[in-house]
Amino acid sequence: MKRILLALLATSVVAMPSRAQAPKPGDMFTPEFGERLARGKAPCELPRIRQPVATNRDSLPLGAGTIALPRDFIAEPQERPSSKRWIAADSTTFTVLVASSPMGGLAHSGGGGVKFESAPECAILASGHHAMVERVRVVMSADTMYLAIVPVFAKTGQVVNGSVEARSATRRDEVIAYFASSTLAH
Repeated sequence: MKRILLALLATSVVAMPSRAQAPKPGDMFTPEFGERLARGKAPCELPRIRQPVATNRDSLPLGAGTIALPRDFIAEPQERPSSKRWIAADSTTFTVLVASSPMGGLAHSGGGGVKFESAPECAILASGHHAMVERVRVVMSADTMYLAIVPVFAKTGQVVNGSVEARSATRRDEVIAYFASSTLAH
């Protein structure tokens, strides 16, 4: 089922210019671009991180910073140094991909007994950097998943993309709150 859900990550968060006009990703995806993208978006309503919570501090890929996640999140080995994934005891997954552009958005269409409900986009600050949050609820005949995509425009040419898959909206939003409290390298 996760492969099906990952297939939903098909469109870009932002419209890309044509190849003839395309600036280099480092020229386009800057902290200022992230601020413009998040401007006018309501702040995300996220649960407060309970203190003190037993956490594991771990590094983000490619030296992008550090994050503290609840102890039940265990890092999975990854082949690419630009990506890192953690899985929790309740099957919640949190993935970070450091790239020169935002990862795909949560594209969806109806049919096949699958229902998609998108939440309004909202904005967070992660280590002082603006990020837009896309969230969706996917209802299948026997299962419901809550997904989120969070691109943080950390520095010119470096987008720290977070994605969450969880069984509840509360858990998904809790992981987004942990991501927002991460320390990003400047």
